Amino acid sequence: MISRRLLSEILTTFLASKTHTKITDYTIKHSLEDIAVGNSKQDRINNLALYFSKEKDNPTVVDTVFELIKELIDKELHYHRDRRLYGYDDDDDVKSFEDTYPLIFRLLRQDGLAIIDDELKYEVPTLVNIPSSQEEIFVLLDKYKLSTPSGHLRQAMDSHANGRWAAANGQLRPYVESLFDEMAEQIYGEANVKGMSSHLKKAELSKTTPPIFDTSLNEWDTAHGTGFINGFWKRLHPEGPHPGLSDLEDATFRLHLVLLVTANILKRFDGYMKNKKS
Repeated sequence: MISRRLLSEILTTFLASKTHTKITDYTIKHSLEDIAVGNSKQDRINNLALYFSKEKDNPTVVDTVFELIKELIDKELHYHRDRRLYGYDDDDDVKSFEDTYPLIFRLLRQDGLAIIDDELKYEVPTLVNIPSSQEEIFVLLDKYKLSTPSGHLRQAMDSHANGRWAAANGQLRPYVESLFDEMAEQIYGEANVKGMSSHLKKAELSKTTPPIFDTSLNEWDTAHGTGFINGFWKRLHPEGPHPGLSDLEDATFRLHLVLLVTANILKRFDGYMKNKKS
C-alpha cells in the first residue's frame, strides 16, 4: 500500500507534465483506462488517485499502484543515471533524484520504500505495511478524540517529510507519552490517575484485562525497566529529553518503529474500550 500523500505527489509530479496520449499509454499498460477518465489531465490523475485510495485493501490494485509508480520513478532514475554516465556530473544543473524531488524521496522512505541501485524497491517487507499502520492510527486517534497525540504525530511526519530530522524525533516522544497518558486517563478516569507520573500511568496499562501492555510477553517491567515498551521508550530519546541531531536513516527508523508499535497498542486499546462498554 502507498500512502495517499505519496501517491498524490508522484502522480501529479510525473503524470501532469505528460500529454493525454502518454497518460493513456500508461493507463492501458496497467489496465487503468476505464479509471483514468476526465476532460483534463488533472481530472484523470485525481480519478486514478481516488480509485487507488478506495481500493487500498485490494491486493491486485495495491500491486498495480506499485508497478505504476515504480515505472514512473525508475524512468526518472534512469534519466539521472544516464546523465552521470555520459559525463554530465560536472554540470551544476545536474542533480540527483533526491535533490530534484526531495519531498517525494522522503515520503518514499516514510512508506518503507527506497531507491537502491537506481531502482525503486521495498525497503521493508510488504507484510510490514507502514502506510496501513499510519492510517489505522489516525482513525483510532480521531475515534477516541486523542487530539494532542494526533497533533504531535502529524507534526513529526511533516517534519520528517521536510527533512527536519531533529524536529521529527522531538515530536515522536511527546506523541507516545501523551498517547499512553491519555489511554490511562480514559481507562481509569482522569481524576484517578491525576498526579501519577507518565511511568506509573504506563504501568497501569499493564494491569487492564486484557492488558494493553502484556507482561506475559515481556512488554512491561515496572521494577527494572527491562520490558519491550520500556526499551521502546528509551530508544526514542537516547540522549535524554533532548532529541539531538539525527539523519534520514535514524529518523526514519524511529518513525517506523513508532508507527508499528503504537498502531498495535491502539488496536488493543480499541478492543478494550469496546469490551468495557458492552
